[in-house]
Amino acid sequence: MSEPARPTSSQLLAMGAVTALTIANVYYVQPLLVEIGRALHASDGAVALVASAAQVGYALGLLLLAPLGDVLERRRLILALTAGAALLSLAVAAAPSLALLLAAVLCVGFCSPVPQVVVPLVAAMTSPEQRGHVVGIVQIGVVVGILGSRTLAGAVSATLGWRMVFVVSAAGLAALLPLLARQLPATPATRALPYRDLIGSLPRLYRTLPLVRQTCLSGALTGVALVDFWAGGVFMLADRYGWGPARVGLLALVGMASAVVTPRAGRFADRRGIRPAALAAGAALLLSYVAFLGADRSLLLLLVGVILLDAGMQANQVINQVALFKLDAALTSRVNTVYMLWRYGGMASGSALGAAAWLHAGWRGVCAVGAIASAGVLLTHLRAPRLEARGA
Repeated sequence: MSEPARPTSSQLLAMGAVTALTIANVYYVQPLLVEIGRALHASDGAVALVASAAQVGYALGLLLLAPLGDVLERRRLILALTAGAALLSLAVAAAPSLALLLAAVLCVGFCSPVPQVVVPLVAAMTSPEQRGHVVGIVQIGVVVGILGSRTLAGAVSATLGWRMVFVVSAAGLAALLPLLARQLPATPATRALPYRDLIGSLPRLYRTLPLVRQTCLSGALTGVALVDFWAGGVFMLADRYGWGPARVGLLALVGMASAVVTPRAGRFADRRGIRPAALAAGAALLLSYVAFLGADRSLLLLLVGVILLDAGMQANQVINQVALFKLDAALTSRVNTVYMLWRYGGMASGSALGAAAWLHAGWRGVCAVGAIASAGVLLTHLRAPRLEARGA
């Protein structure tokens, strides 16, 4: 680890797989809510809490567990969280009541921020001149996990029942453990720090490092731009095209094409610098909403917009993280945690703003919200050179 170059192909495969399977834990329940409600005799309002529990658990794990990558040996932390997620997935599958299901789903989400331990690890294993490209490769696992989780859950549930979705998840995670134990390198902790001080340092890092504030704002605005479309778009697609959840889910898979963008965006940042790459990502976000203006009349513009939106979002994610990993290696897990919390907050805001925009201003209002957020990403990174120099 004293002279990083880049991980081997086997290591990248193992890390990409564990990021995909753990992030998928947060999203499996979303297409299963109707079946869960019927099986547990729960109302729609009550069973909707299951999806919220997964998201709340993930946010808590991100805040309370991901920073431990700065003080614990990361391989052991990844193995412990993956094993915990596997065991708790079985608890979800066996839950006899809605209350126990909510608790189990919350705990699975709590153990699932593994990608935010893996990404700082892969950055530490890679030389700076290759870091963007390699981080982008690992981020493909996040794209596949988020977008593929709903499809996998629907397919397994349709044939074997909703409980088997979580049995399959547990089996996949358990099967990964020996591979991870072999492939992940031992990485000694960079410093000793009491847990209370570790968590307490998060606000200070945001206040004192301009680069952290810049990437947090960029990530939050990108989260708004992304979820604004999906929150308002489902209403437009139902109103204009008569699409139900199944077709909307297939449209989400179109975004998987953006997976090829992540390593390319990272490589571009490695070669040309953070600012040009970030501006290109912001431009893709803004162009997506130009296309979306006609998406209520043209399926082609809808598809183009979805691809541009997901590509810009994924590129922005990689570029912001590469910028953060230029900071002190002893801080990478914590600054990444702060960044992801802001991004998560942006996504939650985008959900509320997209739905409100549709109710009050229709599809044009949804597009206006997304375009303003995308323009904000561009403006944020216009100050990148000065902030990078001060934040490094």
